Amino acid sequence: MKDRKNKLGSFVPLQRPLLRSLAFLSLSNTAKVAYTYFLYDKKSSHQDEVVLTFSQAKNFKVCQSQSTFTKIKRELVQYGLLDPLDGGGLNAPAIFKVSNRWNRYGNEDFKELKYKPGFSSKFFKDAMANPEKRQRIIQSRHGVS
Repeated sequence: MKDRKNKLGSFVPLQRPLLRSLAFLSLSNTAKVAYTYFLYDKKSSHQDEVVLTFSQAKNFKVCQSQSTFTKIKRELVQYGLLDPLDGGGLNAPAIFKVSNRWNRYGNEDFKELKYKPGFSSKFFKDAMANPEKRQRIIQSRHGVS
């Protein structure tokens, strides 16, 4: 049995109810592809936190621009396939939780969550150029006045 697994490799399951759901059907094709690569990050059925970095998305040919990647992540949160845990930023990836909220998408009891953007290097470059913002960042990170 172990030899068979090595030949076939592991797989990323997309269950039929998900594929037929209003939430999944509402996704852009790019977001659908990206979702499979978020699930690709799972190492076991018990793992519910997933990561897909922009570099990985580019390597997997999901997208080529950071703005498209951000739109994809927003979509996956908006339709209930992923829940944001940590926005990431500055060499730290955004972390998401695989969600089943998609089951309720389109119903009154659907729970909307906001996407949590991370802090990009552009944000810090702009903020560090502004003396007031720079001081606030330094103070919040290091407790220095």
